Amino acid sequence: MGKRKKKFLGVCIAFIGVFFARLDNFIPLQPSLKLPIYLFGVTVALAGLAVFASGLRRGKMNGE
Repeated sequence: MGKRKKKFLGVCIAFIGVFFARLDNFIPLQPSLKLPIYLFGVTVALAGLAVFASGLRRGKMNGE
C-alpha cells in the first residue's frame, strides 16, 4: 500500500474514532454504554494515528 493511501486511510480511521468518542453529543446514550463506546472510539482513533504515522516518509538523517 502506498504511503499516500496509508495517510488517507489513517485520517479516515481517526475521524471515525473521534466520532465514536463524541457520539454522546449527537445522540443520548445509556449511562452503562457511555464509557465502553468512548474507550472504543479512543482506541480506534489511536489506531488511525498509527496507520497515518506508518505512511509518513522517513527522511535521510544526517545527510546520508
